Amino acid sequence: MRAKVIFVVAVVSFLGFTGTALSAEFIILGPRALGMGGAQVAAVDDVTAVYWNPAAVAACRQTNFSFPLGIQIAEYNDITGTLTDIDDVLGGYNLDDPEIYLDPAKITQIIDLFGKLDEPGTEIAAHGNIGFLFSRGNTAFGVLDLAHLRGWVDMDMDRIEAEFPAHPNSIANNESTATALGLESREFIATYTTRQGQIFIGTNAKYILGRSYYKSVSVADEDNDFDEDLEKMSDSNFAFDAGLLHPLPGSNLKAGLVVRNLNSPSFSYEDGEVELKPQARAGIAWRAGTNLLIACDLDLTENETMTPGYDSRTLAVGLEKKTPGGNLALRAGVYKNLAESDADPVFTGGIGIGSPQLKFDIGAGMSPGSDVLALSFAFSAVF
Repeated sequence: MRAKVIFVVAVVSFLGFTGTALSAEFIILGPRALGMGGAQVAAVDDVTAVYWNPAAVAACRQTNFSFPLGIQIAEYNDITGTLTDIDDVLGGYNLDDPEIYLDPAKITQIIDLFGKLDEPGTEIAAHGNIGFLFSRGNTAFGVLDLAHLRGWVDMDMDRIEAEFPAHPNSIANNESTATALGLESREFIATYTTRQGQIFIGTNAKYILGRSYYKSVSVADEDNDFDEDLEKMSDSNFAFDAGLLHPLPGSNLKAGLVVRNLNSPSFSYEDGEVELKPQARAGIAWRAGTNLLIACDLDLTENETMTPGYDSRTLAVGLEKKTPGGNLALRAGVYKNLAESDADPVFTGGIGIGSPQLKFDIGAGMSPGSDVLALSFAFSAVF
């Protein structure tokens, strides 16, 4: 069995230091996680371990129920506002309509707005989750709905001259596009955890019902919004996760590792497919006092998101302070995407109220410029 442990550690280490992964980034699942900045791989102490680290399920010991719900929205460089401004300036015309060239000021405005859309990192991203999770002993079951939606622009900055449509570099011939791509995955999860000495080993088997959403439109059209239905496709696949949790002997430290989507499940959309390659994350948690927990997580893989050219690799730090008896928990944290130098940190906080048997938790997060907003809450029960 020791050989199995060494093998799992080797696989996780290998995944953590090779290549990039075409994948949706980690969603922050659960209000406790959000309140602590998403640092949960070693710190998770409830049934959301099914998502954060299946090895931690065995450490829950009692029967756990949880109903998490959360959403995160991020918008960079006001992409939706700029597309709306272009639509307003066009006023019912397309850029290849000769009538619009009777007002040169409109063309100048549109060229300026195109330049704003061409700024690096211009996109909108939304992530959501809802689910029901149950654990007892060393097993767990659950249903999680995880949703990712991203919108971005591919700007043609060669054809932006204020010339009549016959000119080859006229903005009338511009080929800039706005694209939206989403993936909703409904995961039916079965978890099994075992303990070998001081090390917990956990695995998830998941049957995923996936639905993709896709649409691409011309930025130069007067109808450049997404009022029409997105193209939808349904698909299904199996996936597997693995995790380790190691309470370090003689200390108040725990170390954890998790790898999601070991077998790279893929889901089709109108113009291709989204392949969820393995994601690896490591974490440590330190019990600094009887009622104080400090945790840190780091993505070992740098993950490509569904937005071309935008990567994700998260560093998360969080703490939790409980009152004696555990009826009140206060949380604070921060996370930062290390893969994008211009990404702002997101500061988070949360609170948990209730008895040891029945709890309500809420968490929230915001970046300094309000580009990122997140909210999560959950009801949970322990018997």
